[in-house]
Amino acid sequence: MIKAVIFDMDGLMFDSEPVSVEAWVAAGKKMGVDITREMVMAVFGHNRSDLSDYWKKHFGQDFDSEKAAEIREIEMQKYAREHGIPMKRGLSALLKYLDRKNYLFTIASSSSKALIHINTAMAGIADYFEMTVSGDEVRHGKPAPDIYLKAAQKLGVKPEECLVLEDSPAGIAAGAAAGMKTIMVPDMIAPTDKERAEAEMIADSLEEVIPWLENENAAAMTA
Repeated sequence: MIKAVIFDMDGLMFDSEPVSVEAWVAAGKKMGVDITREMVMAVFGHNRSDLSDYWKKHFGQDFDSEKAAEIREIEMQKYAREHGIPMKRGLSALLKYLDRKNYLFTIASSSSKALIHINTAMAGIADYFEMTVSGDEVRHGKPAPDIYLKAAQKLGVKPEECLVLEDSPAGIAAGAAAGMKTIMVPDMIAPTDKERAEAEMIADSLEEVIPWLENENAAAMTA
């Protein structure tokens, strides 16, 4: 039976991936290198450590990946504070449903704690999340399972009692590796056969999660 739902944030809860892409492109310009949109899309969902290796591979070992990440973070926070990031379709209804049905739920995002707080506060949903997990809290980022296992530990549930909601292939791989059921709601990257095999469902929006939960737990109770 599913007792907890773990949300990715960027591209899943908020339409933030286009903003993230442009923030990385801007960071590249300020660092004097050409960070392309294709490069950024190749590492959606990965944490800072993985990104550091990725940028150094492209731009050399002397490239200051931490500074680039800081510039990108500043750009993201500035945009979020000034404009807010639109919520994805179905998020508000899903949060209300989970709260009403007494599910445990949290955010496990490769983004920083600060950005998680800004996005949820600007959207008026911060009160739903007393606890979150950021990429800075785990050693290995997605597609490793660390961040989702950390979230389950904080929630006090077993991995098999968790449902992971993700938009990226790296996130689906991480959820599957953690031994959790996953639903993919694709954003900028279409699912491949691998994600279709790993995920319980490829959904058009978060609106489809509520009936899936009802069917899943009804089946579990009658099994």
